[in-house]
Amino acid sequence: MKYVDEYKVEARSLIKDVQQLAVYSGLSYNEVINMSLEERQILAEVVKDKIDLDMKLAGIKVKKDTYM
Repeated sequence: MKYVDEYKVEARSLIKDVQQLAVYSGLSYNEVINMSLEERQILAEVVKDKIDLDMKLAGIKVKKDTYM
């Protein structure tokens, strides 16, 4: 049962990551879930960079690694 519970936690975490990428990138859930792991990692970096730039342009200071 322990392994099933761990699997459920990992599956939920993956779904949440995919949902966040979809929301922040403007892509659909299906587009993101169909990406390879490497593609999702690159997309996450690009989205983070865009958020950082948007916040910098807006004059908002954020500590490193406070999101994503």
